[in-house]
Amino acid sequence: MKEIVFNVFCSGVYETKLIVDDNFCSDNLNEMSNEEFEKVRRYVCEHLDEAHVGEIEWITDIDVDAEDIKAIYSVG
Repeated sequence: MKEIVFNVFCSGVYETKLIVDDNFCSDNLNEMSNEEFEKVRRYVCEHLDEAHVGEIEWITDIDVDAEDIKAIYSVG
């Protein structure tokens, strides 16, 4: 028997948050202008590395590329 160790590129969803100043945007998404919402969206996209990654809901496996195959070990 052999064990193959590899990484899988997948799709998932997680809820997280970023802290901003009170005057950065309004509190009500439904009342925001398109411009204000776009400002918030851009900020979130530019600061994803600052957001905590909590529990991830797995959606689907996407692919395994050649460089994702990390090792093969004999087992047993």
